[in-house]
Amino acid sequence: MILISAVLYTLPFYIQSLWWLILFFPPLLFYSIRTKSLTVLSALLWASIISTAHFIPVADALYHMTVGPFYMRLIPGIVLILLCSLYSLTWLLTSNRLVHQTNNPFIQYLIWIGALWIFLLFVDQYLFFMWGRVEGNLFMNPLLPLLQSPLIKLLVKWIGINPSLFIFVTISSTFALPFKRKMLFFSAFFLLLLFPFPSETNKPEWISTVGHLPIQIPSESSYSIIQYRITQLKQQLPDLALIILPESSTGSCPPPTNISMIVGSFENHDSYRFNTLYWLSESTITKFHKRYPVPFAEYLPPILSYEWISNLMFKTTMPIPPSTNSRPQWIINQNITLTPYICSELFGHHTPDASLDNPILAVCNDLWFTMPHFKRLMVYAAQLRALQWHCPVLYISYAYGQFFDQFGNTHAITTSLG
Repeated sequence: MILISAVLYTLPFYIQSLWWLILFFPPLLFYSIRTKSLTVLSALLWASIISTAHFIPVADALYHMTVGPFYMRLIPGIVLILLCSLYSLTWLLTSNRLVHQTNNPFIQYLIWIGALWIFLLFVDQYLFFMWGRVEGNLFMNPLLPLLQSPLIKLLVKWIGINPSLFIFVTISSTFALPFKRKMLFFSAFFLLLLFPFPSETNKPEWISTVGHLPIQIPSESSYSIIQYRITQLKQQLPDLALIILPESSTGSCPPPTNISMIVGSFENHDSYRFNTLYWLSESTITKFHKRYPVPFAEYLPPILSYEWISNLMFKTTMPIPPSTNSRPQWIINQNITLTPYICSELFGHHTPDASLDNPILAVCNDLWFTMPHFKRLMVYAAQLRALQWHCPVLYISYAYGQFFDQFGNTHAITTSLG
């Protein structure tokens, strides 16, 4: 039973059509605890399965993003899996002990929903506190696969992520209670998840003037490709006003063109470089450096910032330190004003670090992730932030170009057909 629970907590993240199975992982895990006390081995197995399944896409990406020896490239992913396994094992054994402090099923239920809710909040918002930043792993949040339900989108929009998680834990766990009417209560919630609740929509007109170029330019000699693709986009979009390329699409800032363009690139210095977004107009170049780079792949967390480790991890490339620049508001024209976020900056933080008076531009590099399901999860994560922060998100990567309004509705961005 406990192994099935672990599978149900991970499978919906991999297979989109099985999103509804996530409802059954809390009651099966609670039933396993309530009916018999867990052994350390079974708890360790559960923790290892969920940690490995959720972090293997990230571990694979970190392996390809780092450039040291083979064994050093494996270490970041292994550390993340072990860290999550340790937290999950500690939580599960503690919850097991607390639940068995009483024989009253209702008291056990209250203890359980409190314990599971705290665990999910910790993973979502604080899992990586050891790296010196208050960050979590949004990609383990059960609400991501559940975003396919109109009800969940409404709940996140109107009451937020934390209360929505509490409702999910509370109602799904009733299935494990020894009460006759539990099936009626659980079934009603399940049907509500499937009900097509109407939703408002808000697609601004300026979306039809934005173009998406999902390309990487290997060298400065290839910058002519950009001009060729611009010509293609102008044929698709006669009113084209802004072109956006994903994160890390060029090795350095390309020359300006006759149209506004935002490009993910780098700014190189002697011993380090910044992960940078450049906004190029006809007369000016404006830049924004990433404030929160990815641990291990872009920089070493303070707890591991030793010279010998840095020399191994960044042997053939330069580290990317956190920048101190403030998050700007880019006024592209009278209709378009955007707040730039670079990839993990959107996903790692539960609260925004800037005013959200204007839509967020989330520019990402999903080429690192070889597992297609994780690229889709990044899109869901952007949709979840749009709902949670009550702010539209323009999501640009190599695989997707989407605009999410504050109601969570999806609007496609025109992509170059070349």
